[in-house]
Amino acid sequence: IYARYKDKKDLEKLGVTPLSDNYSTDQYFYQMIVFTGHRANAGTNSKVHFILAGEEDETIVRTFSDPHRRILQRGGIDAFIMAVPKSLGLLNYMRIWHDNGGLHDKASWFLKYIIVRDLQTMEKSYFICQQWFAVEKDDERIERILPIAGELQKHEFSYVLSKQAYHSVTEGHLWFSIFSRPPSNKFTCVQRCTCCFVLLFTAMLLNILYNDQTNEINTNQTGGSLSFGPFYISSQQISIVLISSFFIIVRGIQFGDLKTQKWLTSLISGFFSSILLIQPLKIVALAVFFAFFIRKSDKDNEAAEYLDDNVDLNHNEEYIHSRESPFTYRSQTSNVRLNESELACVRDQRLKEIHMWTIIREIVFYFCFLILIYLMTYIIMNSNAFFQVNHLRNYFLNTNQIDNDYTKISTIDQYWNWLENSFISNIHAQEWYNGDAPQNLNVFINDKSNRLIGRVLMRQLRVKTSLCPTKLSLKCNKDYSFFNEEKNSYKPGWINQTTQYSNSSVDQAFMYQTGDKFDQYVWIDSQTRAIIIQLTLYNPEVVLFTSVTFLVEFLSTGSLIPQYRFEPLTFQVFTSIFQLICSIIYMLFIKYYMIIEIKTVIKMKSSYFYRFWSYIGVGNRFKETNGYTFINLQVAIYINDILTCLFGFCCFFGILKFLGLCRLH
Repeated sequence: IYARYKDKKDLEKLGVTPLSDNYSTDQYFYQMIVFTGHRANAGTNSKVHFILAGEEDETIVRTFSDPHRRILQRGGIDAFIMAVPKSLGLLNYMRIWHDNGGLHDKASWFLKYIIVRDLQTMEKSYFICQQWFAVEKDDERIERILPIAGELQKHEFSYVLSKQAYHSVTEGHLWFSIFSRPPSNKFTCVQRCTCCFVLLFTAMLLNILYNDQTNEINTNQTGGSLSFGPFYISSQQISIVLISSFFIIVRGIQFGDLKTQKWLTSLISGFFSSILLIQPLKIVALAVFFAFFIRKSDKDNEAAEYLDDNVDLNHNEEYIHSRESPFTYRSQTSNVRLNESELACVRDQRLKEIHMWTIIREIVFYFCFLILIYLMTYIIMNSNAFFQVNHLRNYFLNTNQIDNDYTKISTIDQYWNWLENSFISNIHAQEWYNGDAPQNLNVFINDKSNRLIGRVLMRQLRVKTSLCPTKLSLKCNKDYSFFNEEKNSYKPGWINQTTQYSNSSVDQAFMYQTGDKFDQYVWIDSQTRAIIIQLTLYNPEVVLFTSVTFLVEFLSTGSLIPQYRFEPLTFQVFTSIFQLICSIIYMLFIKYYMIIEIKTVIKMKSSYFYRFWSYIGVGNRFKETNGYTFINLQVAIYINDILTCLFGFCCFFGILKFLGLCRLH
């Protein structure tokens, strides 16, 4: 539908327009082909005037105009017929300007070049510009004198590269050419779109046929077709559709869901990498190569339709304008140029408009970005995490009990009492309230809802035995630090192991079978500085992991400090299409703002870091570290904490940045 719509619009852009200020008595004709650039806001609605001068004569002020269609639009090629009383001779220069009458960004104009052809001698002359006619861009000029281009100018690298790049994008990239096809090209958008989808579906069919194995397909086609007005359906088309559908469906059933997803992922990734990476790189490389080594500047592929030597109409062509009216009157368009004071006033007004719209655009973009940040922040947070942590805190800590309250542990006996009478019974599924034994709940804890992942790990941190810094041979108990941590091997009862040899009986001794072994071998002594219990739980009802850590710190003074952490984790990053879409848009926003900030740093250099709001921008760069790569569960806990802090960091500085945008008085 879009391709057909664009083809209709492109048809309106074809043809040659006689200038409305031609005299009917003038019988010497020049064809003028104007090329407008492809940059943003390159087109204009201002009235463009010019004077063409030659060795023998020069024209009066003439105007590019067309009452039937819009001209001088972005990426457009406009052809005009200019009538003059006599030959201008060998052309020298063209003075061209506009009245800056367009509204907002439609006042400026980017001109690539102009081709002037003498229709009597068929001699072509080039006037190369490659500059803006704008009060707010480049050198802020809206009037220029373009000398006729010699061979040296026509072979300049920038000029040839721009032509090659334009031709490569519009002709070398089949998918891009649907949107950037020159109106004069006979290969229509509908035909290009058809070729694109034929290639895509053919690639899909071949990919699924030869995925992991090869099959030979032999088909027979018969002639004949059915006609429905201008449309027809042949037996070959029907057989292609049926055979393609059959093989895709059959192979899809054979693949299964997982393999089909892998196939689609491989196909889509290859498709987009070809369109967005491989083909653009090839286009750029070829454009640079031809610009360096093969500079054929006289070959104008995009203007070939307008440079036809046959001036008579073909059977499929018609006149856009009346054959008499353009040559019977002189337009009374005002050709007054703006003086310096008027230009300064217009320039100041235009700069204020640009500044205002820039701030409004930044505010709208950043407001959308803030909404996206908050969506991302709350998407990654499981809404059941709070209830899960609250349940496990009440379940393990026993804060409502008198004897087994973990938070009130202050002695070793109280710690052993909580460990033996509360913790051990809680990590194993006990009988139901009616005395029935739990069935299929061996790996669940006693709440019957959380599954124990792996084993419970209980370990301690010890300090080295050291002598007091006195003449007395007394042992001193120091506080724990990284440098005095005990890492040597010991036998049961903390007897120093003098040999490195360790047999299975010694290893078995450290796998305590019952809690009595702890007391028997005095597992906790004066060198113990911390006991850590770690376990991982999984609640399938809410799809949530929880890392539980109980830490009791033994101070050198003899007192105990209990600590605990319940860290909810979810490893399912994208649980819906909405989350995936938000993440993709989020990354696009990040790349967009990174490019903006990099350009600002390059432009302002060291002065960038002296602005207050730039510090906010530097802080926003940390938002790109999302921490989704996990090594183990303990590292995942730390990364999850960092991720949570970073999202909070992004939200906070995003609000500050948004407030900074509200600086327009």
